[in-house]
Amino acid sequence: MVNSYLVQRLKKPLGDWNPFSFGGGGGHFSEEAQAILSQVCSFEYMGSAEFEWGEVPRALEQISKGEYCSRLFQIEGTEVYAIVPVGLEGECCDRIREFGSKPYHTTKEVVKFWDALFPTKTKFPADTVGWIELDNGFAWFIDKEMFNQFCQLLGVN
Repeated sequence: MVNSYLVQRLKKPLGDWNPFSFGGGGGHFSEEAQAILSQVCSFEYMGSAEFEWGEVPRALEQISKGEYCSRLFQIEGTEVYAIVPVGLEGECCDRIREFGSKPYHTTKEVVKFWDALFPTKTKFPADTVGWIELDNGFAWFIDKEMFNQFCQLLGVN
C-alpha cells in the first residue's frame, strides 16, 4: 500500500446533493450517482483541488469493481466498520487504528477520526461518521447504517 494522503470525510446524509461539497469541480459524479449518494452520506468540503476532480468517484469505483470484504473491530470502545481489499485487511485496519491514535497525520487535509473517537478531548468535535481513503481505496465508518448502505451500494459482503 502507498502512503495515505487523501482521505475524504463523510457526514450523515442531508437528503439533497450539495454541489459545493467538491468546490468548483463538483466531484465528477453523474446525476444518478448524486441522487443515490445523497441518501447515504454527505461529503465534507475538503478545501483542496485533489478532492474536486474525480478522486472520490475513482476510489468508489475501485471498491465496487475489486475484491473487498467488511471488517468490524473496536478502537477505544467505539465500533469501527471497514470496507477493505481482500488480502490487505490487517494493513488497512492498522492504518485506520493509526488515524484514531492522534489528531493530526501527514494527510492533505485533517482526517478528524481522532476527533470522532474522542469528542470530549477536542476543541473541534467532529460530526464526521465515515471516511474514504482515496490513495489505496478503502473506507471505514462509525455509523453502522452508513456502513451497511455503502456495502450494499458497492456490492461488498
